[in-house]
Amino acid sequence: MSRLSQGVTLGQCACEYAERGLFVLPANGKVPRISGGFHSASKNLDMVRGWWKRWPEANIGIVCDKSGLVVLDVDKRSGGFDTLDELESMCELPQTPCSQSGGNGLH
Repeated sequence: MSRLSQGVTLGQCACEYAERGLFVLPANGKVPRISGGFHSASKNLDMVRGWWKRWPEANIGIVCDKSGLVVLDVDKRSGGFDTLDELESMCELPQTPCSQSGGNGLH
């Protein structure tokens, strides 16, 4: 069950990410809603609260490199699961959160 289905708002999720040290930004789909784009992402809670007060339905963007994250985009249509299996045979990947992407893949 997702946190959103439990009554948690997108703004609350964005604040939780910021509290964990992730640089977030409000987005319309994949497009940043703020001037400066991903360069203006923030982990400042006052800033994040203000953005989601203005755009309560905004998607949450996370600037991965600035947040110290690495994301694997596993695209089923392009053989991504085979590639992931190959990668896992070469090295041990850490346990990590996953989310489904639009094309039956994973992030």
